[in-house]
Amino acid sequence: WSKGPLLIFAYLGVNARMFLSLLSTAANGSGRVEGQGCGGGVEYIGCGVGDSASPLSDVLLPNVVGSFVMGIIQGEGPIKQAGKRHLGADFMTGISTGFAGSCTSFSSWMRHAVLLLFLYSTIPPVLDFLWSIYLGWVSAYMALLAGYHVASAAALIQERLQGRTVDKEEVDTDGSNGMEDAATAADEVTPHRHHVAILLCWLSYVVVTVILIVLAILEPRSRLVAFATLLSPFGVLVRYFTGLHNHRVKNFPWMTCAVNVCGSALLVIVQGFAMDVDPGYDDELLDPPNEEALLWLVAIGLGFCGCLTTVSTFVNECKQLDWQYSYIYAGTTVMLTVAILVPLIALF
Repeated sequence: WSKGPLLIFAYLGVNARMFLSLLSTAANGSGRVEGQGCGGGVEYIGCGVGDSASPLSDVLLPNVVGSFVMGIIQGEGPIKQAGKRHLGADFMTGISTGFAGSCTSFSSWMRHAVLLLFLYSTIPPVLDFLWSIYLGWVSAYMALLAGYHVASAAALIQERLQGRTVDKEEVDTDGSNGMEDAATAADEVTPHRHHVAILLCWLSYVVVTVILIVLAILEPRSRLVAFATLLSPFGVLVRYFTGLHNHRVKNFPWMTCAVNVCGSALLVIVQGFAMDVDPGYDDELLDPPNEEALLWLVAIGLGFCGCLTTVSTFVNECKQLDWQYSYIYAGTTVMLTVAILVPLIALF
């Protein structure tokens, strides 16, 4: 019952990622790599997995935006306080884990970076690969810090405004205590208010789900977006419930590492199967594409795998850890992912 916000914000997050990918792809041109088309009659939403001819591809902008939102929500400021006070902690978890986590995609970023080792020859592939890893990490981490600073600035502004109000208003001690007690009572989260917020999230989820199913039936061109959106809550829920066990290993969020590594591997496997049914991946493939199979494979990669993995939580955990553990955690996650993706991509 309390996980309703995760579901509806997962819908919002994955669609924000698709929209931002389109913006980024449009800014960089077609974003198509020779021999790595989308084909099959299925519109791919910027190819959905970072198949762009530049490290500044469709994976960068969503990761930056999602990490920025994560910083605002996790930073101590009036936004976080007001959200927990009026809507409850579950609603704020929906924004951070559901929206920010679904807007970012660790699997797309890593797959894009590893592909540079195989697909590019303009500069040494290793340098291109390292630059993509560095750029993706720094941009997401800087966006997270920017969100934290925005939250801190909002808290400072709020304190100064409250200080000016107190200076202008002269009240006696008894009246002041009475006003503070009333304000404190008003600020507390009431079970009724919390339940209403959760109920609205569930109603929104049901309504949007019905709309997506209808669109998938009546409008074939919307099926990819509809299917990817419908699959997104499953990835978010797996990531959320596995993340609850991070505390079992001190100073290493091992379950976040596990879902990022496994989700990245699953994305490469899914896209490998997509290569078998999409002639755009191989000009010598003469058999007609299985468009329905391609549609579901792309939707799984874009919706489930993209929401199963996360950059925003990854960089936020690195910020919260001590610097030495942060380097160990980040380095281990990236190296494990690369070690698994290189043979998988070579295989397919």
